[in-house]
Amino acid sequence: MSSRIVTALLPVLGIAWILDLPGRLGAVVITEQYLAVVLGLAVLAGLVAKPVAGGWRWPDLAFALAAMGGWLWLAWNYEDWLLTAHLRGPEKWVPAAFAIAGMLEATRRHCGMVLAVLGVVFMAYGFWGWLAPGLFEGAYLKPARYLLYVYNDSNGVPGLVLNVAANQIMGFILFGVVLTAVGGSDAMTRLALSLMGHRRGGPAKVAILASSLFGTLSGSTVANVMSYGVVTIPMMKKAGFPSRYAAAIEAVASNGGQIAPPVMGATAFVIAEFLQVGYGDVVIAAFLPAFFYYYLLYRQVDRFAVAHGIEGEARESLPRPGAALLGAWPLLAPLGVLIWFLFVLGYGPGKAALFSALAALALNLIRAPRETLSPRFLGRILAISGQTLVPVILVSAVAGIVIGTINVTGLGFALTLALGKIAAAGGLLSLLAATAALA
Repeated sequence: MSSRIVTALLPVLGIAWILDLPGRLGAVVITEQYLAVVLGLAVLAGLVAKPVAGGWRWPDLAFALAAMGGWLWLAWNYEDWLLTAHLRGPEKWVPAAFAIAGMLEATRRHCGMVLAVLGVVFMAYGFWGWLAPGLFEGAYLKPARYLLYVYNDSNGVPGLVLNVAANQIMGFILFGVVLTAVGGSDAMTRLALSLMGHRRGGPAKVAILASSLFGTLSGSTVANVMSYGVVTIPMMKKAGFPSRYAAAIEAVASNGGQIAPPVMGATAFVIAEFLQVGYGDVVIAAFLPAFFYYYLLYRQVDRFAVAHGIEGEARESLPRPGAALLGAWPLLAPLGVLIWFLFVLGYGPGKAALFSALAALALNLIRAPRETLSPRFLGRILAISGQTLVPVILVSAVAGIVIGTINVTGLGFALTLALGKIAAAGGLLSLLAATAALA
């Protein structure tokens, strides 16, 4: 229960920040302070929700509280530390050590060993990269300086990627959870069944259409598979698709949600921030690639259905298109609000997504007022949003370690120089291959 309360606090903080409630109340809160609080809560939730198997409960909880305390200590002192950046006493680096260790351990428990090891490797390079040979020799940094750079610098953990996650991605995650709660997923399933269920290989085409529609509002491959794979994969197997092929169709269709406008995946928000362009420009640029992605997947499924004689469902057993479209208003109306706020009014992505979620709740209030106003209903929305946010925030924090280390050690310049030499020696194809390997 305590873990659910902590995770529910994450979207609450995000809503307050996106709506600028601190400023409206006359409080001055620096962005890095907000990011440190959000990350501290995410670390605590990540460690408490997945304790060490067979381990001691209280030491584990004490470690989680110490890790959270390290990030809250940063938030509390950040404004003063801006004026004393040259001082690197133990009152700074000891909390930093606990904070980063807890963050990496929470990442290991929630996101797997690979990401945690990646963070550890870059931290090791930051400490000892000056011992690396040749081109990859990094700049020498005193341990306390490097640790505090990663811990509290705006180019480190509380930097661009975490800022995108705690603002824009948070708003869209909340939007997707609200749409699912008010019936958007069911509406998409019925609409996909009515339009594609009767065609050749119908269940597979239903999976493609449903996953593309869900991708427009979630941008999450895992959420897409979990929402629709449990329905579409059994349907495809029943229609005659091999198990591996059915799973592959759902996985590929769900992955397309990363480039399906208007929400897309986390990378789209980072692209907009790095390039300093409007999020709407990224959405427009992604439209054609997303269309051809799903069109080619559709054609491939159709050819497979022809080759194996897989027919669709009988029309009589499927929802009627008109009724399905009429019942899709929990999805279509909020998406219209989102597009209006993004492209017509020019709101930021996080605020546009938040207002669209409020519009979905307002529409559901008309349909089911008692359910919408129920504390349990709203609490479930906040808890699910928080649970989804925890791994996103942790991954973004690890990305901050990577970016900060590359910046402060000079590794970025070394990699650029190495790529330049590869291009000069081997040509464009060698450069592309090396770039892909590094990415």
